Amino acid sequence: MIKIFSFLFFTLISITLYAQNTLKIIYNFSDTFQSRVFNAQLYLIDNKNRSEFNVQQKTALIKNDKVRTEATNQRNNEGFFYDKISDKGYYFTTIFGKETFVEEDSLSKLIKWKIFDTVVKKLLNFNCKYATCYHRGRIYTAYYTEELPFITGPYKFTGLPGTILELSAANKRFNYTAININTYSDTSLKINPYIPFFEKMISFNDYRILFNKKMNEIIANDRAKNIGTDYETDITDNSMEK
Repeated sequence: MIKIFSFLFFTLISITLYAQNTLKIIYNFSDTFQSRVFNAQLYLIDNKNRSEFNVQQKTALIKNDKVRTEATNQRNNEGFFYDKISDKGYYFTTIFGKETFVEEDSLSKLIKWKIFDTVVKKLLNFNCKYATCYHRGRIYTAYYTEELPFITGPYKFTGLPGTILELSAANKRFNYTAININTYSDTSLKINPYIPFFEKMISFNDYRILFNKKMNEIIANDRAKNIGTDYETDITDNSMEK
């Protein structure tokens, strides 16, 4: 009798979960580099056709023992919007705080995952398997669950047979960890917020060309100002994607 009740209970939970077409996950994000630690909370909303990944709150920027807390609106210029039907991802990108563009990226073939089909840990009570990838200059490990009926994850990281609940770079520089999950029904159509800015759209490769050109200009100017001194230029590319 107990076995029958347990089976019916989990069957009901599964049916309810699969009937809900929208997923919302809150992630804690950390970016650690030398003495600087940046923390934030980000949210992912995915309705299986389109997803939005955005900053909910910048919680701390720590440098030289100074802490700054900054709350942000849920819709701002730091979001990532993915239209799964057209396989196009859009987001604002800025080159050294000067020029702002809308960057476009295709995601379906962007990341080549190596999947390890073994449950290795639980996150928020979901059994998680893991996978690794090399993506634009960095090695990442992702922990994903097949117990949520969504193929999604933070930022551009998707394409696994499930939902990514934790993602980290091999050197622990970048880390996303899910802290809250909610599923619900929503029939509204998410509108791409970047449509008005399409005239400023560039590809990731074009962005990197512009970025490298600007960085080299900054390095050259920095060195020119310090000719004849012991000063050494210390400008490095710490981008998440290179």
